[in-house]
Amino acid sequence: MGRRLYLTVLKVVDRNSVWQCYLDDYRRICCLCLRFRLGVLTLVSLLFVFSSLWVEGVFGPLQTTPNSLHHKNQLGIWVGIVFFGLGGLECMRRMLRIREELRVGTAGIRWAAWSDQTIPWSEITDVTTSQGFVQRFINLRLRDPARFPGHGTLGWLAPLNRAMTGGEISVSLSLTNRSFRDAIIAIQRFRGS
Repeated sequence: MGRRLYLTVLKVVDRNSVWQCYLDDYRRICCLCLRFRLGVLTLVSLLFVFSSLWVEGVFGPLQTTPNSLHHKNQLGIWVGIVFFGLGGLECMRRMLRIREELRVGTAGIRWAAWSDQTIPWSEITDVTTSQGFVQRFINLRLRDPARFPGHGTLGWLAPLNRAMTGGEISVSLSLTNRSFRDAIIAIQRFRGS
């Protein structure tokens, strides 16, 4: 706990020196979840769920007309309830469980959202980047993807991800305490060693 606080405070003061210090002292980069951001996303998700339930009339009947939003978009309301409800639950689950999200080191890359295994550098054939809307991704192409299967939703979406990005794994650093640039520098440094 003390190490995380130390890194957070120093990162604000001088980003480059902290980065160098962190790599030299610990020989890896670790990305941790930011609880505040997850909390905000949880609240936004709950707000969307409650507003969708309100429009649906769960909290009491609404004054509606045949041309109102309620009659035209009833399926969309229920899709929103399910989507934002599941998203809020996922954010709460991640907020309550503190763990390393991403570790890049001499042994390889471990992304907790994909798998609990560390993928060694010898199994990573290519590292590329891509961008979807405002979010950037680090795409990993593996020599033998079957050796490192993904779990959860990311495991199910692996074929779609492969078709869209060309890589088996697309690492996202959103909601972590490290930047995209930090991870790219660490990958360049440790992949070459």
